[in-house]
Amino acid sequence: MKLPLMLTAALALTGCAEFAPAFNPPSALAEGAFQALEIVDYSQATDIARRPDCLHEDGLAEPFIGREPTQAKVSTYFALSMTGHYLVSNWLAREADATGAEGWYALLGMWQVGSIGLEAVTVANNFKLGAKPFGTGLNRLCADHGKGF
Repeated sequence: MKLPLMLTAALALTGCAEFAPAFNPPSALAEGAFQALEIVDYSQATDIARRPDCLHEDGLAEPFIGREPTQAKVSTYFALSMTGHYLVSNWLAREADATGAEGWYALLGMWQVGSIGLEAVTVANNFKLGAKPFGTGLNRLCADHGKGF
């Protein structure tokens, strides 16, 4: 469970020029917004993993972590997702700045807006299902079963 987080931290702390941020202020804010929403989604998925008899994964992550994910699968998926999003965003920003082409800037904007929108919908859907950010999975009523946990 800690391995994906350690790998992400190692990648982030390498200091390699290739991984140095290329973001201008607007795209840096967009990446920050996506990563913040992803952290909330991660915390909701953790709550789902703690309550498999009440909640289930029902979104984009389901094909990768399953309907009743373990904490290890949740942590691995989100570590890879967050790192992957950062790397793609950074690559798009570098291409946009290197070429100055409007198409790259448009693609970067669509990538960020689409990602943020999708993540916001996912977080809202998880909340409607009863998954709470940083929830303990305890002392809650199960909406589907009407029993306390």
